[in-house]
Amino acid sequence: MPADYDIVPIYDGTEIHEITGWLNLVYWKDLMFIHIGHFFDETPYGEFVGTTIFPIASSLLGLCFFVIFSRRNTPDPDPESTAAKILQYLDEHPGSRHQQIVAGIGKSRGTVAYHLHRLELKKNLTAVKIHNSVTYYPKDTDKDALITAVQRALQNPPHQEILSILHQYPQITRYRIASELHKSPDTISWHLINLDTRILTIQKQMDGHLYALSPEAEKIYTRLTNTQTTRTTPRDS
Repeated sequence: MPADYDIVPIYDGTEIHEITGWLNLVYWKDLMFIHIGHFFDETPYGEFVGTTIFPIASSLLGLCFFVIFSRRNTPDPDPESTAAKILQYLDEHPGSRHQQIVAGIGKSRGTVAYHLHRLELKKNLTAVKIHNSVTYYPKDTDKDALITAVQRALQNPPHQEILSILHQYPQITRYRIASELHKSPDTISWHLINLDTRILTIQKQMDGHLYALSPEAEKIYTRLTNTQTTRTTPRDS
């Protein structure tokens, strides 16, 4: 017969199945029990192990797999996009609270909370707690963000007035600020909460909080307004 004859495949009834994905776990589990069973085949306990121990162990192993995979966190379908939207929103609105971010990016409260927590763990943002409220800021690498924060405060008339008072009278209460600006303490408190907290230093005392400009914010304020740092001793009642 010539060497270049055609080879005709003959079906012998054998089927080949490729084991992939989740079937790997099932195959691995069954193979493990088969190998373990060989150690007991020649012992008096072989039948007991095969009929009692192995089914119980197989059930417990399956339960472990179920618990492990059922407890896995299911993140947002597009987590990178959600995280990017949060960081972009914070770049445009530093000092935002959780509810403001939810409204700003159009995601659910749970999704935003999940990604805020992840971003904080990765140190991609800063969470500041003040007056029982948490505000979020993007991660800063230099003083540009603080300069921008002071500039924005100076563009807001009520905030500009508060910065001016704190520049003149450091370490004063909201009541003193309200007295100087002829506004109610509640109004001043609302504006203080909405000021970028990096601009302020807050000292808690028994009768309230004392507010002042942070050292860096004081330097930036002085430079931007071309004022001299002339401070007056506060006369809080």
